[in-house]
Amino acid sequence: MKASDLLPGRDYLLDDSREATVVNATPVPDGRPNQRKVLVTIDGEEEYILPRQIATAKPIVTKTVKPLPTKKVVRRSLALDDPRLDMFRPDPSVVETYVSRKMANGQRDIDYFLECWRRKENVLLVGDTQAGKSLLVRVLAVLAGNVMGLGKPLPVFTLSGSSGITDFDLFGQPQSWTDDDGKERLVWLPGVVDLASRVGGILDLDEIGMMGERVTSSAPGVRLAAHVRQPQQAGARARRRLHARAGQGLR
Repeated sequence: MKASDLLPGRDYLLDDSREATVVNATPVPDGRPNQRKVLVTIDGEEEYILPRQIATAKPIVTKTVKPLPTKKVVRRSLALDDPRLDMFRPDPSVVETYVSRKMANGQRDIDYFLECWRRKENVLLVGDTQAGKSLLVRVLAVLAGNVMGLGKPLPVFTLSGSSGITDFDLFGQPQSWTDDDGKERLVWLPGVVDLASRVGGILDLDEIGMMGERVTSSAPGVRLAAHVRQPQQAGARARRRLHARAGQGLR
């Protein structure tokens, strides 16, 4: 064979039936006229031979490797009665201690709240601190769970505007994560709205008047209970923003 046809690292058969692996296919002179040799490995020993001593390339044997069977991962979606959501459920006994208030239209507050829940309307609760806004949401979760026949309250997913939340807390964001093998991966960290939308239940945004405009402008079209302190305490700009939102679906 010609030296130009040789490939480093390739196995070849010599004219004496021995096997050789080419180490360096660049021919070097051996001191004789027109005698150039290449470096090969024969039986683990390096040796310089003439390219014409190489008869042919050794056939490359290919093997078909079957992929290992992979276990199919079945991700079970969360149902409303899933025990893993019990941490978000209020104590059913709240209905025993709650005192309903009669509204101007003659309805009890919780009855009107249930009607809004059945119509899938968002609700804005305005009142002083410790006026019972959060308690009313918990009572709604218990009664709505009874209406649906769950045997347990609906989960309530709560975020407080006073804790400086962002729209990422609502809708999720990508997050860097290192697995057990030390490999860094980019995974999606779901937000509360994502969880509430897929599972159901009630999304409770506490102190919405203290949330940034970027957060309130992206308020989701899911079943929502938002409550603030008295508008006089929330500031004129917050009042205008909340009243504008009230005209866009908050009741």
